[in-house]
Amino acid sequence: LYWLYKFKPKVAMSLFRSVRILPGLCARSMSGHVSDNKGGAFDKRERAQEEVYFRRIAEEQIKAMREHLHDEIDHHEKQIKHHEDAIKRHKERISEEKGKK
Repeated sequence: LYWLYKFKPKVAMSLFRSVRILPGLCARSMSGHVSDNKGGAFDKRERAQEEVYFRRIAEEQIKAMREHLHDEIDHHEKQIKHHEDAIKRHKERISEEKGKK
């Protein structure tokens, strides 16, 4: 993969990001085709367990993303309040300066 990164860094970074964000993507595409059991009960059970596993991972990632977004919203709301207070203080200073003249 080094050669891909060396010659096509954007493609390599996109690939790495997709693998990191959706770990089931590569494993799902590789699973189910190598088995000697060709559709037997164990193969079906294994595929079902993989689906449950990757669905659980995706749900955990979505939950973490939502928590992170809520944290960001809280942070930005605090920043808004801070900026509104600063605007109010500056307006008061301007009105005080006008009153002194």
